Amino acid sequence: MAVSARLHGLPPVIGRRTRLLVLGSFPGLASLQAQQYYAHPRNHFWPIVGAVWGLDLVAMPYAQRLIEAKKRGLGLWDAYASCRRQGSLDQAIEDAEFNDLLGLRKAAPQLNWVLHNGGESARVASHVRALGFQSLRLPSTSPANASWSFEAKRAAWQAAFSTAGILGMTSKNSIELPPASLSEADGVRYLHLGSIWVQGAMQINKPHKLVLEYVQRMLAALLWLPTDALGQGHAVQLGLGAGAITRFTAQQLRMATTAVEINPQVITANELYFKLPREAEVVHGDAADWLAQAEAGSVTLLHVDLYDHEAAAPVLDSPDFYAACRQVLTEGGVMSVNLFGRKASFEASVARIADAFGPEQVWSLRATREGNTVVVAGRSVVVPDRETLSARAVQIEKRFGALGLPAQKWLRMVRPYQAATAPQEGP
Repeated sequence: MAVSARLHGLPPVIGRRTRLLVLGSFPGLASLQAQQYYAHPRNHFWPIVGAVWGLDLVAMPYAQRLIEAKKRGLGLWDAYASCRRQGSLDQAIEDAEFNDLLGLRKAAPQLNWVLHNGGESARVASHVRALGFQSLRLPSTSPANASWSFEAKRAAWQAAFSTAGILGMTSKNSIELPPASLSEADGVRYLHLGSIWVQGAMQINKPHKLVLEYVQRMLAALLWLPTDALGQGHAVQLGLGAGAITRFTAQQLRMATTAVEINPQVITANELYFKLPREAEVVHGDAADWLAQAEAGSVTLLHVDLYDHEAAAPVLDSPDFYAACRQVLTEGGVMSVNLFGRKASFEASVARIADAFGPEQVWSLRATREGNTVVVAGRSVVVPDRETLSARAVQIEKRFGALGLPAQKWLRMVRPYQAATAPQEGP
């Protein structure tokens, strides 16, 4: 009999907020062909998890299923990285190579539980426990496991999810959010959230070009980073919008990139219509919650653009929020914030930023015609002399000017923070 070709499994679905990992054995042929976990139409995994969470996961696109899994702390992987196998049955697995489970603790620092999806995966249970994780074998969701009814499987999986603490959702995730909608004009696609206000834009035939002026100015924070350091470190966006900055940091700067977005419709719109880069990690969740669990000093470049459908003031705009933003930055890291609204609203917001970062670490750019003012704040940034800043601007514009970054122009509109003074009373 001919030796079967070596098969290679799927990459893990694991994030920093993963608390429970479902560990299968090795993907079946349908999953390998689709490059999706549990893709066989008769596999009970997605119907079971959907029933446990009260969601119709089967009706969702696969990408949306993964979003729902990640936001609830659920990860997916397999025991074997590769093997030889005729067909899809676990009994036919030969010459298997194990996945590197040692890296789980670093990749998923909140991970506590591993659920083995069937007996073949449970072969590595002792190794999983030796790594410090709690583990439990559950009935396989495979269609080959006919000895358990769907309801019996669902009850077992629901109990395990409850034990691991990923059964329910917090009230923050159940709040009513505005619907995402699209419009197009002159070759530009716009994102809206239940109103006429533009939440983001993309030039359809040149998706990497930064269309909106305030988004361009959000990237003025690059001036505060040494030229030879551009592309190093971790870039984070709090508020995804139409993904313009996410595309730029992930694909142009080639930085490790994370985008945090509370509205699942915005994430889906980005996946379908705004060329969301696969290189970026997208977290569905609240920005304040993400900051609370993020590693201190882990972010080099932070962009904050948190407006709702009314666009009256930032959704998160408290002293504690800006203190958390500073805490997550590296020494020398920078944050840019989009502030939009009345003069009094802007002055109150920038004062909170100055309180958190220190007045000498805060700068602002001139407001756009639409009323957006970008504020840049640094954590222990050493500001170079004017000549060095000019050289940085030249290099940024040389690399990215065609994409809409007029860095030399930014230098002429940057102003250091000055606290608003109270009007003097008359005699």
